[in-house]
Amino acid sequence: MSTIVRIAVGVVLVGCFALVVAIAFMKQKLWKEGNDNVLHEKHAEFFFSWLEHIHVHHPRVRELYRALQQEIVGMDYFLHGLLLSLFAGWHVLVEGAPGLAKTKTIRLLASLLALDTKRVQFTPDMLPADLIGVDMFNHATHSFETFFWPLFTNILLADEINRATPKVQSALLEAMQEKQVSIGGKSHLLQEPFFVLATQNPIEQDGTYPLPEAQLDRFLTKLQVSYPSLESEKQILQTAASSANEQEHILTGEDLLAMQQEVAQIAASDEMLEYIARIADATRAASNEIDYGVSPRGSLAILSLAKAVAYVEGRSAVTKDDIRKVILPALGHRIIISMHAQMEQKKPEHILFQAVHKVL
Repeated sequence: MSTIVRIAVGVVLVGCFALVVAIAFMKQKLWKEGNDNVLHEKHAEFFFSWLEHIHVHHPRVRELYRALQQEIVGMDYFLHGLLLSLFAGWHVLVEGAPGLAKTKTIRLLASLLALDTKRVQFTPDMLPADLIGVDMFNHATHSFETFFWPLFTNILLADEINRATPKVQSALLEAMQEKQVSIGGKSHLLQEPFFVLATQNPIEQDGTYPLPEAQLDRFLTKLQVSYPSLESEKQILQTAASSANEQEHILTGEDLLAMQQEVAQIAASDEMLEYIARIADATRAASNEIDYGVSPRGSLAILSLAKAVAYVEGRSAVTKDDIRKVILPALGHRIIISMHAQMEQKKPEHILFQAVHKVL
């Protein structure tokens, strides 16, 4: 065999080998991409529809949940979010267009609990003293008396909180974090339990003031309420004429505090704690879409909510699925997106998912 023939045969063999390697590499790449896509879809499912994956098995929580379902139609995801936040012991911010039963749901929840409840309609002309209280001079006794206003309650329903000016909004900061307020240079403790259940209209609407980042960070969750499905709206119309019966109290304040202590005792292994830390850290990586990632308070919010998920589902320890389910409501309002992302009209929840989905 001539040298030229041997070279030609060698080239063909090398080419065939290279082709086989290339095909194998492409198959592996396609397989990996396929698996990555499956994982991506699974993570997105947990991320954007987390409330649909929660099953209430705890007997007393289920009783409360069913009582809410009797009056609130087609909003199970919203009810789940409220209950998790309630048993985790932190405040809730609810955003949605007017007329979506945000206030009705929160008032119904308050009526099912044997707790004092007050409602405040926030308006642009409110002053901080209208919310927390004021020292007034009593001419009869020639001394100052402290008058306590709506903030001194167990459940404060702050309706349309972003209608008030930032000065009034900031009056809630001390109460939400320290559970006390300062009036006339004196600190006054709020009664336990204390929750702020706030509603707000979308900030794009006229006459609204976006909540400052420091106050947003005080809310454990931010829950989005959207329009009902066609079937749900039909049910709403069918039940609209029936008058609501007087609701009996299902839980007392003592019950609620005891259940919050049980939630706090739910176990979270070192592996789960590291998982939460890596999720939070992923939001702080260099990005042209996120200016500031979440603070450690965001990590604590994930942990508290994940424990609440395990509790209502009747388990004694946190799993990764519990953590995945609560990332959006816990962190979605805590990241500060860049001007570049705002100009491209990107939604914070999608930016958050892109930042953390590889960690999931």
